[in-house]
Amino acid sequence: MDRVELMQQLQHFREECVKRGYPLKNMCLKEVDPGDRFTSYFLRVGVDWVWSTGISSALDILIDVLWDTTDVETRKNIFAIDVRDGEEKLDCMPDSVSTLSVESASYS
Repeated sequence: MDRVELMQQLQHFREECVKRGYPLKNMCLKEVDPGDRFTSYFLRVGVDWVWSTGISSALDILIDVLWDTTDVETRKNIFAIDVRDGEEKLDCMPDSVSTLSVESASYS
């Protein structure tokens, strides 16, 4: 699965995070082994609530949402979730960064 397809598969994850009260300020994918076409990815997420819950609890929340919103094939492509403060730079390729404005998001 390439980066674009994987980001599309992760949109429901992002939307569900908002619905559960844990919005992602941004997210991106970083190759585990750059240049290898069969590589998996680090799912890097920036969240403003990480310090109020703690890193461990944030990971528990995000992993639960990921399992609830993705299929096995999608999860196989995620090597790890890297949680960052929402103000931190994610250090990913520009075409792999997805930014969500919670104020402008509209979910049914």
